[in-house]
Amino acid sequence: APGYVRNLVAAAVDDTTIQVSWDGVLPAGLDYYAVYSDTAAGFRPDISNFVGTVDASVNFFLHHPVGGCKRYRVCLVNDAGHASGYSNEGGACAAGPDLIPPTVAVVYPIGGESFAPGDTVDIRWTAADNKQVDSVSVFYSENAGRDYILIAHGEPNDSLYQWIAPEIASDSCLVRIVAFDPGKLTGEDVSDAFFSIRAATGVDALPAIAFSLRQNYPNPFNPSTTIDYSIAKTSPVEIAIFDVNGRKIRTLVSEIKMQGAYKAVWNGKSDRGTSVASGVYFYRLIAGDFTQIKKMILLR
Repeated sequence: APGYVRNLVAAAVDDTTIQVSWDGVLPAGLDYYAVYSDTAAGFRPDISNFVGTVDASVNFFLHHPVGGCKRYRVCLVNDAGHASGYSNEGGACAAGPDLIPPTVAVVYPIGGESFAPGDTVDIRWTAADNKQVDSVSVFYSENAGRDYILIAHGEPNDSLYQWIAPEIASDSCLVRIVAFDPGKLTGEDVSDAFFSIRAATGVDALPAIAFSLRQNYPNPFNPSTTIDYSIAKTSPVEIAIFDVNGRKIRTLVSEIKMQGAYKAVWNGKSDRGTSVASGVYFYRLIAGDFTQIKKMILLR
């Protein structure tokens, strides 16, 4: 049998990779190294904790993806199938994959402001992440959020972007901020209500705020999702959630709303307070004579 593998060490390369290395030997007559890993110190290598092999000409192994603290041992196998004794035990810890998206809040404009074309608008936001925010993208909408236009991409997270208001006439404008973290996760927020861009004259050119129901975000979602909608005039409003069989399982909104933009949040629970199962659900807005239905997906 081959001799023991010696001087094994382990070290984290990044948040999801641990490199295990050891003293190499001349590969003549040798086949491969077998690598074993467990979370417990003093573990006994067997098939349940076998994680991979490398050729006998290589004296390191990259364990990926991995998160948390791991212990390692290695043995050497020759061409005849005989294995050496196991190496010393080495260990390292990796932070693990980033599963937490950034949090974002639009600070200005948040709704109710009025600007003229050509004005400099200080768009402000706050964005934070458990690791860091790599960059942000800035968008605006002139039609109550039905469409968004990119203003800037790859901006630093310095909480300020100076935007020149475009040559439009709209009282249904919104700003949307999307933040990105190193794990390519995103978080976003939108102005709480509409703001206006219009010239000092030509007041008749302004379009009316439209009734609209926008796609929920995130989608698919777990455990909660946000639904944006707008009301063109004061109306009784109902937003309800239905399962695929058409049964109403939750009423999110049931009240009279004035003209404006609103948000509703569903936490994946029924009117009884119980969590519903994963699957496809529908949400419906009724506002006066206006009705619109959209689909969303809950993944637990």
